[in-house]
Amino acid sequence: MLGRVLVGGAIPILMLTTFAMHSLYHLAGPTLAFILNASWIILGIIATVFYRSQALGIISAVGGVLVPFLIESNSPNALVFIGYETLLYIAFLYVAIKQKYSILYVLSAVLLNLTLLIYYSFVGDNGVKELLGMAILIQHLCLISSFFLSQSVLQVYAFTLLSSLAVTYGWLLAVFDDGTTTMVLLALVIIYAVGVYAVRSSKEKFEFFITYLIVAVAFFIHQLVDLREGVILYVIQGLAVYYIAMTYKNLLHQLFSYTIYILSATYILVTPIEQVLSLPTLNWLVVLASILVFIWISIQKTEQDEHDTFKIGGSIVFSILSLIFATEVTAAGTNHLSANPQTLIMTAVWLGLSIAAFVIGSLKTFKTATYIGVGILFLTLFKLVLYDLPFIPMAIRALLFIVLGAIGLIISRLFYKKK
Repeated sequence: MLGRVLVGGAIPILMLTTFAMHSLYHLAGPTLAFILNASWIILGIIATVFYRSQALGIISAVGGVLVPFLIESNSPNALVFIGYETLLYIAFLYVAIKQKYSILYVLSAVLLNLTLLIYYSFVGDNGVKELLGMAILIQHLCLISSFFLSQSVLQVYAFTLLSSLAVTYGWLLAVFDDGTTTMVLLALVIIYAVGVYAVRSSKEKFEFFITYLIVAVAFFIHQLVDLREGVILYVIQGLAVYYIAMTYKNLLHQLFSYTIYILSATYILVTPIEQVLSLPTLNWLVVLASILVFIWISIQKTEQDEHDTFKIGGSIVFSILSLIFATEVTAAGTNHLSANPQTLIMTAVWLGLSIAAFVIGSLKTFKTATYIGVGILFLTLFKLVLYDLPFIPMAIRALLFIVLGAIGLIISRLFYKKK
């Protein structure tokens, strides 16, 4: 224990001595000072392995990233700086994996990103963006390889890789143009897709690689298309993730699917429909269709006693959204008309939905649809009495009540015959 403490203290003392010799007393030039400091870090790595001490590794890693900042040079070389920091990271990553040092594993990744971020904040563009991007990609590929090749699945490895994926995307946006970023993300999607196939025999690794693939695809979609134009892709992705989550009974994937689906669907639902034939209309239709698919997946992947819950709940949501969609489309299509025709057409559309729901319920013996049709019929009646009457002439008003009464008699007759 005493030997480890002495060696741990010796590394920073050697570095401080070299710094004083170089910067304060000018006894060594930049090259010699760099070589000496690099030698002390190599000594620290050797001591880390020899004494099997994670603390020595942490001290050496922190000291290692500071080496370039301790060197005074009139012509600093970006390639040397970024190359040194990247090689240093790979060295400590290798030690962390071999010795199973989880703290050193995470710390080395954090230190590389932090060091490059500080360097980027001082240097700016200045022709180093590509080098920074390459360093970050090398780090991410190293993390993928270490997780893929590890014999056991360590949670710290898995979540470090997930965090690295998000950080890497941030770096890509900062240092690369849109075309390069898109191509890199596509390459990462392919790598993770291959990884999913390669680790399919390992349940834990398979589930984690599925998660990485989901996140990578989300980033790729975000990069590939504008949110307004590509939000449909997120809805589809949310459904695909939900199917995977329900197939493999993975709670994390379910949370991912809910998050992706709800956020994208909400964005679509709050976007007003200004024209009947427009992108928002198409988006709405996709959401409505996706709800039916969502219900189908839930029924297929859950126990028998849960089926009615999904049927009823999903049908109610689908009916409410269908009513809202029909209202918005009708309003967009009749905005050039006066108030009376608008009101009549809207009422007719609501009646049509009520009849359609009731017919579906009758033909498919799907009771929920029948009850929904009755509910829409009552809503239409309330709308007619509470809102439409002032805008409708007396003759048309009487005709509407006759039609509503006839529909009500037909529905009650059908209910009576079923009983």
